[in-house]
Amino acid sequence: MKEHTDTCKAAYTEQQANISIMLVIAIILIVGVYMGCTQSSENDRLFQGAVIAPIITILSGIYTFSYRGKAHLTSRIVFFILLALSIFSIGMLYYITELGKAFAH
Repeated sequence: MKEHTDTCKAAYTEQQANISIMLVIAIILIVGVYMGCTQSSENDRLFQGAVIAPIITILSGIYTFSYRGKAHLTSRIVFFILLALSIFSIGMLYYITELGKAFAH
Protein backbone atom coordinates (compact mmCIF):
# COMPACT_ATOMS: atom_id res chain seq x y z
CA MET A 1 0.00 0.00 0.00
CA LYS A 2 2.88 2.36 0.81
CA GLU A 3 4.45 1.78 -2.64
CA HIS A 4 1.20 2.70 -4.34
CA THR A 5 0.99 5.95 -2.36
CA ASP A 6 4.60 6.85 -3.22
CA THR A 7 3.98 6.13 -6.91
CA CYS A 8 0.85 8.31 -6.94
CA LYS A 9 2.68 11.09 -5.13
CA ALA A 10 5.57 10.99 -7.63
CA ALA A 11 3.16 11.07 -10.57
CA TYR A 12 1.31 14.02 -9.03
CA THR A 13 4.59 15.91 -8.47
CA GLU A 14 5.67 15.28 -12.06
CA GLN A 15 2.28 16.48 -13.34
CA GLN A 16 2.57 19.67 -11.27
CA ALA A 17 6.06 20.30 -12.65
CA ASN A 18 4.78 19.93 -16.21
CA ILE A 19 1.95 22.38 -15.52
CA SER A 20 4.45 24.86 -14.05
CA ILE A 21 6.64 24.64 -17.14
CA MET A 22 3.63 25.19 -19.40
CA LEU A 23 2.53 28.24 -17.38
CA VAL A 24 5.99 29.82 -17.55
CA ILE A 25 6.15 29.23 -21.31
CA ALA A 26 2.62 30.65 -21.73
CA ILE A 27 3.56 33.82 -19.84
CA ILE A 28 6.68 34.25 -21.99
CA LEU A 29 4.60 33.79 -25.17
CA ILE A 30 2.00 36.30 -23.98
CA VAL A 31 4.72 38.85 -23.28
CA GLY A 32 6.17 38.22 -26.75
CA VAL A 33 2.77 38.74 -28.36
CA TYR A 34 2.31 41.95 -26.37
CA MET A 35 5.67 43.27 -27.51
CA GLY A 36 4.90 42.39 -31.12
CA CYS A 37 1.39 43.84 -31.21
CA THR A 38 1.88 47.16 -29.49
CA GLN A 39 3.14 50.13 -31.44
CA SER A 40 6.34 51.44 -29.95
CA SER A 41 9.48 53.23 -30.99
CA GLU A 42 12.92 51.67 -31.10
CA ASN A 43 13.76 53.16 -27.71
CA ASP A 44 10.64 51.67 -26.16
CA ARG A 45 11.52 48.24 -27.55
CA LEU A 46 14.98 48.41 -25.99
CA PHE A 47 13.43 49.30 -22.66
CA GLN A 48 10.82 46.54 -22.95
CA GLY A 49 13.52 43.98 -23.68
CA ALA A 50 15.55 45.09 -20.68
CA VAL A 51 12.47 44.86 -18.45
CA ILE A 52 11.22 41.53 -19.76
CA ALA A 53 14.54 39.71 -19.32
CA PRO A 54 14.46 39.99 -15.49
CA ILE A 55 10.77 39.02 -15.43
CA ILE A 56 11.57 35.80 -17.31
CA THR A 57 14.50 35.21 -14.95
CA ILE A 58 12.29 35.65 -11.89
CA LEU A 59 9.71 33.21 -13.26
CA SER A 60 12.35 30.60 -14.05
CA GLY A 61 13.95 31.19 -10.63
CA ILE A 62 10.67 30.52 -8.87
CA TYR A 63 10.30 27.33 -10.86
CA THR A 64 13.92 26.28 -10.29
CA PHE A 65 13.90 26.67 -6.53
CA SER A 66 10.49 25.06 -6.07
CA TYR A 67 11.01 22.08 -8.40
CA ARG A 68 12.58 18.91 -7.04
CA GLY A 69 12.47 16.47 -9.93
CA LYS A 70 14.75 14.61 -12.29
CA ALA A 71 15.82 17.68 -14.27
CA HIS A 72 16.65 19.79 -11.21
CA LEU A 73 20.25 20.41 -12.27
CA THR A 74 19.20 21.37 -15.80
CA SER A 75 16.70 23.90 -14.50
CA ARG A 76 19.38 25.48 -12.29
CA ILE A 77 21.78 25.76 -15.22
CA VAL A 78 19.10 27.43 -17.36
CA PHE A 79 18.28 29.79 -14.47
CA PHE A 80 21.90 30.90 -14.04
CA ILE A 81 22.26 31.47 -17.79
CA LEU A 82 19.10 33.61 -17.76
CA LEU A 83 20.38 35.44 -14.68
CA ALA A 84 23.62 36.33 -16.49
CA LEU A 85 21.68 37.50 -19.55
CA SER A 86 19.36 39.62 -17.39
CA ILE A 87 22.25 41.29 -15.62
CA PHE A 88 23.87 41.93 -18.99
CA SER A 89 20.69 43.44 -20.46
CA ILE A 90 20.16 45.72 -17.45
CA GLY A 91 23.80 46.77 -17.62
CA MET A 92 23.56 47.53 -21.32
CA LEU A 93 20.37 49.57 -20.76
CA TYR A 94 22.15 51.57 -18.06
CA TYR A 95 25.16 52.05 -20.36
CA ILE A 96 22.98 53.21 -23.24
CA THR A 97 21.09 55.71 -21.10
CA GLU A 98 24.29 57.16 -19.65
CA LEU A 99 25.82 57.36 -23.12
CA GLY A 100 22.71 59.18 -24.32
CA LYS A 101 23.06 61.68 -21.48
CA ALA A 102 26.65 62.35 -22.52
CA PHE A 103 25.64 63.20 -26.09
CA ALA A 104 22.69 65.35 -25.00
CA HIS A 105 24.96 68.37 -24.45
